[in-house]
Amino acid sequence: MANASSGRHLSIDELMSASSPTCPVCGSNEDDIIESVKAGCAHCYITFEHILNPHIERMHQLRLPEPPSEFSDLLRDYPSFGDIAVSSRIRLARNLAETPFPGAMTEQQQSSVFEQIGDFLGGIAEGEAFRVIDTVELKVENPFEAASLLERHLISKELFHKSEKCGAAISPDEKVSVMINEEDHLRIQALGEGLALKSCLETVDRLETMLSGHFDFANDEEHGWLTRCPTNLGTGLRASVMLHLPAHTDSGSIHGLTARLAKSGYTIRGFYGEGTKPVGRLYQISNQQTMGLSVRQIVENLNALVLRIITREREIQRALDNNHPGYIDDHVWRAFGLLTNARSISGEEAMQLLSAVRVGVSIGELSVPISTIDNLIHKIQPNTLCFDSGRDLSDVEMNSVRAQVLRRTIKGDIAN
Repeated sequence: MANASSGRHLSIDELMSASSPTCPVCGSNEDDIIESVKAGCAHCYITFEHILNPHIERMHQLRLPEPPSEFSDLLRDYPSFGDIAVSSRIRLARNLAETPFPGAMTEQQQSSVFEQIGDFLGGIAEGEAFRVIDTVELKVENPFEAASLLERHLISKELFHKSEKCGAAISPDEKVSVMINEEDHLRIQALGEGLALKSCLETVDRLETMLSGHFDFANDEEHGWLTRCPTNLGTGLRASVMLHLPAHTDSGSIHGLTARLAKSGYTIRGFYGEGTKPVGRLYQISNQQTMGLSVRQIVENLNALVLRIITREREIQRALDNNHPGYIDDHVWRAFGLLTNARSISGEEAMQLLSAVRVGVSIGELSVPISTIDNLIHKIQPNTLCFDSGRDLSDVEMNSVRAQVLRRTIKGDIAN
């Protein structure tokens, strides 16, 4: 085949390049899509459907929902289940239509998206302005504060490690966080104490409705809401609950639970989510399926699943107590004694001891508010300790400061 203007024959590489489609919006080519298995923009789902659709079908194989139980259709908040359910989170992924997704944007597009969303959220947020943070700048100006946002689950590991223009808009009470230019243009998340999926869903829905009145989000009839990673297509929703499961852990039942969850379309992760190990016997349970079910069905199914896990945790705990009388009480009081008297304590040991004390609070053996224990879980993390101290701490200083925070907080709440 000859080049019409010059009569020159095209090379094999030029022929292959000429026949390979390129996305007209973001410029992604087949090699980009094959290598990442991620879309560069909404239009990529049309241009590269021959590559992406087989992955989408495999990723979103419809799993049967959990069998009906006495907990079906009981989507409400459960304050009384805070002994095991530490916190809840609902997160929605959304992208602006006709704009390349993060990872395929130019620097100018990154700045434009950040400014548009940041300016909007900085001006309105349920009557109060969000605090808009450029995390790249914050890592330079105050690296401990930036890392503390990660430790408090207000931003993700991916956002924290990005070097491109990105950040987060955080509500004054830190119950709502909108990550900007993470993997998607927006990651809208609401956090709640205990088993509070219903209120988290309502909060996220209100904010998403407010944002969609101002921004045009990418979607189509076949795939629903369009996201950079095909695993989030459809609703774009991830719901999760942080559970304290000491009985499952100590009895070894956690291994069977993990296997059953995987077969049912759920994941169980560590304290900081994907790729992290559980510490303090804390586990995040979340949905994998985002297509084929409505937002409410996904949240209702997870809610019912969590209620069953909580019921089973209490059963295992009673069995352990019956089989080993006095063991739990002794374990609780030993942990309490160390936390209220130690002058130096590592982060790992502190998490283990707080887990034991949390059991003591849940069974009524200790009178410390359970919210105090849950707040301490975040306050004793290394970067949060440095941020609160206003300076970098050596390992020796950090262990000493951590022990002081634990002593004063727990003893202070008992005195009150």
